[in-house]
Amino acid sequence: MTSVMTFFGLLFLFIFAFAILGMNLFGGKFKFENAEGKQVVSRSNFDNFLWAMVSVFQVSSFLTCAPFGTFMPGLNFPNVPL
Repeated sequence: MTSVMTFFGLLFLFIFAFAILGMNLFGGKFKFENAEGKQVVSRSNFDNFLWAMVSVFQVSSFLTCAPFGTFMPGLNFPNVPL
């Protein structure tokens, strides 16, 4: 049980560190114009700490789930491109 808690503690530490780094590097830079010409912010952004943590988690979960879809196509992950 302690090894699992250690793993999740380290995982949170890395997500925290990369969220802070992403806020410093990319904060306020994900603004795009839509078809009407209005400035809109992407859902995954680094403008505040909450969305920075969510964005880093999305990237880390995609990187860990993608190889399973390529090595085991019979599992039928619906959102993983093969």
